[in-house]
This record gives sequence, structure tokens and C-alpha cells, in this order.
Amino acid sequence: MRLASLVVLAFVGALAATVQPAHACSCAIVDPRSTLSEAEGAFVGTLVARRDEPSGEATLVFRLVVRVKGAMGSTVEVRSAGSGAVCGVEARIGQTIGLFLDRREGRWHGSLCWQVEPDAMRDAARPLPRPTGDGPAAFVVAGTFGKGRLMALDSRLRALAYGRGRGTAVALSACPGGRTVVAAFEDLPSRSLRLEIRRLPFLGLVRRQRLGVNAGSGPVVLRCASPEGARSYLFLATGARSGVLRRVLPDRVERIWSGPALHASIGDGHAWITRVDDRGAHLVRVRLATGAARTLARLPDGAGVVHANTAETRAATTFTSSGPGPSGVVLISLRGNRGTARTKLVRGVYVGSPTCWTDDDRLALLTSDAVRLYDARLRRVRLFRGWRAGSTACDGIRAVGVWCDGRLRELTLASGKLRFAPRLPSPAVGLVTAVG
Repeated sequence: MRLASLVVLAFVGALAATVQPAHACSCAIVDPRSTLSEAEGAFVGTLVARRDEPSGEATLVFRLVVRVKGAMGSTVEVRSAGSGAVCGVEARIGQTIGLFLDRREGRWHGSLCWQVEPDAMRDAARPLPRPTGDGPAAFVVAGTFGKGRLMALDSRLRALAYGRGRGTAVALSACPGGRTVVAAFEDLPSRSLRLEIRRLPFLGLVRRQRLGVNAGSGPVVLRCASPEGARSYLFLATGARSGVLRRVLPDRVERIWSGPALHASIGDGHAWITRVDDRGAHLVRVRLATGAARTLARLPDGAGVVHANTAETRAATTFTSSGPGPSGVVLISLRGNRGTARTKLVRGVYVGSPTCWTDDDRLALLTSDAVRLYDARLRRVRLFRGWRAGSTACDGIRAVGVWCDGRLRELTLASGKLRFAPRLPSPAVGLVTAVG
């Protein structure tokens, strides 16, 4: 059986465990190795004094434990915002932290967003851990791992290889047969997109292809449709409620559909579009071969990405009210030319909660704190607590997720057995895909 992959973005605004609590300050997830290459200075040090400045800033004096980068003596003064609420360094006298720095007007400057645990700073100064995995690739993760952007994992979630590169991975898809993976990268500041086709399990580069389009205003959805990556499908949001579906071939990129769209997923033969307009939310099916589209069913307001089962007889999504109203899961029957939707209210669901088909008749809903299994009539048959993950991939047998501390979690969907794997070399992981 070919394994389907499900890819979601990590929680927006989530902080790595290496970053101190930010209160009103919002920090992106930090990859220490990448940040070290950008910073002008870095150290592990113990705070020995603090002076509040008339400007509202603070001068922090650290006694160095380890100098990692930059010219410094045995102590270093760092200028920062006055409180953590405005991204100032947060440390008490006597506390040892790691801190990345930039140099402005002859002074070292630091912020809460560049503050990490001492061990994370020490790790940043070391090479990437040597891969210890064996056998074929089972999952691929995308993020920043120093100079790496992709990482292949074996069935025991051990690293097989790193794929070096640049830019930010915005979409990821394993190709049929499990020998190739395709990733879409966004290059800044141009926001232009390129495709990279890499051979598994060692992520050797097969081809780079510039797509001639820029990243849109929303998520990028990618589906590899041929074993060697010669044909892929790409969905881009082009406005607040519009999108375009393209076919990517080695020598050209073809537009096959465009229209009102808020979310999308791409299957073997169809794309499943969540359309939202003045008449509400609807499910639209687009045939990949021709671009022909048909509206199938009305969806609840606040509906998210729709995923169909392998047989394309049923589809599912989640919905979240914009206010204090209900949220839950939606099951759509796809038999015939019109679909019918059945809803079930579930607390704790948000529009990004992924759904995964364990077979054509059973559905898994992965919320931020639990995994729920439902049958074809949306009756809950199992509940597994303790699940916590942002980026998630599901192959129908198990779910693998990465929380914002970079630690992998694996849940066997039949038994509910939860296993924790070693941390990845960086918490800055945005995407996960299953290899089938």
C-alpha cells in the first residue's frame, strides 16, 4: 500500500525550548548554528551586574565562561532593551546563559530572541552530529540545521543524511516509490521559489529548478506525482481568498486551475480546494489532468485543509469558529457528483489540526494534546492523550511529530504507544513528510 503523507506548518510564533519566555515579545524559533553564522559575537556567560539606562535600555555585564565568536575579554558589556516584554535579555544575577550578539556603534547588543541555553550555544559551535541511521528513509524533515535544510530519517528516527542548501523550505513531498523527495524553497528577499529534487536516502541533489513565481500570501502545497520527481503539482495562494494550481515539469510550469481558494491539498488524481466566498465555505474538487473543477459540498465556516482518503470516497477537515463558538471535525462523503458533510464538535481543535486517514474508513484527528480515532460515521473509537507536536507527518500506521524543542515524537495509531526519539540538531523544523 502506498503511504500517504501529511505535512503541516509548525505553530506560528512558537518558541524553541532554548529561548526564554517572551511575554509580549514574539520570537521566531532559533536554529543556533544558523544564528551563529549570522551573529557578530556569541558567548556563554554568567550575569554579574545590570545597569538600567535613562534611555529605558539596560547594560548587562557578563563574566565569560566560553567565548564562541567575536573579540571579548574576560567580561563583556551587552546593551539590551529594558525588559523581556520588549525583547530585552532576561537573566537574573548569577544565571549563566548563551547569547548571540551584534555590534552597533562600538557596543555589543543582545536580545531575548537571541538568548539560548548554554548547552545550545556549545552545540552551535560544534559540527552537525554524524548521521547514525541505517536502511531506507522513512521520514524527511525540513528546517535549518546550520548549512543543512533537509534531513532524512530512518524508521527508528535516526539521521541518515543532511541536504545542504539555502533559503527556507516552504513545501515538501516524497515521490511515489520512496526513492526521491521534492522540496520547494523560498529565497529572500526576492521571495522567488525554486524546486529541489533529491535522491533518498542520502539526499543527493538531482536537479534544481527555478519556478518563475514568487511565494504567495499563504501556505504553499506541493505534491510529487512521479517516482523520479519529473512531475509535481504546486498550489499557491495568490490573495486573501484566491489561489492557483500549477503542474511543474522539468522544462516548464503550467497553470491548470485558478480561482477562489483559502486552503488546498493535493492527492493522486485531484486537488481538494477549500473555497470561501460571500456564500460561505465549500469543497471544490479539481481534476489534475484537465483542471476541471466541481463544487461538491458545503463546509462549516472556519473550515481548514481537506484531505481525502486513498480511495477518494471520503474526505475530512477541521473547523474553528472565529469567536467563542464551536470547533470540530468534518467528514465529507464523496460518492456521486455531490458530497454530504457530517460534523462533530470537538474541544481543543483549531483550523490547523491535521487529519490523517489510517485506512479508507478510519480517521485520525491530531490536536495539540491528543489523538482521536473516528470511524466512518464519526464515532470516536480511540483516544490517545499525551500527544504534543507542531509539524506532523502520518503514514496511516503511525504519526511522527516535532515539537518546538526539536524533539521527535512517534505515536503508533493502532495501539497508542508513544515513543520519544532523540532531539534533532535544531528546533527550527517547519515541515515533516512520510516516505512511502
